[in-house]
This record gives sequence, C-alpha cells and structure tokens, in this order.
Amino acid sequence: MTQMTEYEKKLLARVKRDGGGFAGTEIKHPSAEFLRAAVAIDPFVIRFVSNQSYDLRLRAVRQNGLALEYVNVPTEEIEIAAMRQNGLAIKFVKNPSRDVQMAAIKQNMNAYKLIARPHKDVVALYFEYNRTLHYGPAQGLTK
Repeated sequence: MTQMTEYEKKLLARVKRDGGGFAGTEIKHPSAEFLRAAVAIDPFVIRFVSNQSYDLRLRAVRQNGLALEYVNVPTEEIEIAAMRQNGLAIKFVKNPSRDVQMAAIKQNMNAYKLIARPHKDVVALYFEYNRTLHYGPAQGLTK
C-alpha cells in the first residue's frame, strides 16, 4: 500500500471541507490510500478518477448508489450493489439484467417507473406489491 503524499493530504482536507474538493485538480498517480479515503468522504469523487479500480467503484456505490453515474465500466455486481443502496440508480443502467431490476425495485418500488423493459418477474413483483398495498396480503381459500 502506498502512503499518501503531503499534497494528497492537503487535497483530502479540501474534500472533507468542501466535498469533491479536488475538481479540476490533476493528480497524476494518486495513491490507493488517498482514493479510498476521498471516496469514503464523498463517493461522487469517483467522477474525477480515470483509472477506477474494481474496489473503488464498489466502495463508491455501496456508500451512495447514485455514484453509479460516474463509474467507468460497471459490472453487474457493482450495479446490484448500487441498486441495494438506492434503487433509483437504475436510471444509470442502459440494459439492466433481471437481477439488477429486482434489486432496484426491492429497494425502492418507484424504480419500476424507470425501467424501460421490465423483466416479467419484476412486473409480477411490482403488481403483487401494489395489490398488497391496496388490498392487504392474499388470503387463502378456506372450506
């Protein structure tokens, strides 16, 4: 693990104070320690990182799912992690898989409205939720 430089420590203090405080500042080879610390403070800092590690992308979306908008090359696992934190992040996924859609609507049913082509299982879950919301849980037939 590389140590933070003095310059990185100053930038990190700016991120803490201003949030996203190194916008427009070029950091040629930031240390992994600096990037982890900056994303822990403000996950949207990821938008300034061109060489995003898998770990950094996952950390950012786990902290705030909407940071998915700035993730380079999101994997399905990263998309699902983002949906679990904020289902409305589905608006940043071009062709969400069934699992990504399910994670999104389980976290926030309003995410359904953002899915252009919902999977049949997602449609069924959404309508079951709305039926339950309006009429209560399904009652079994008794003899």
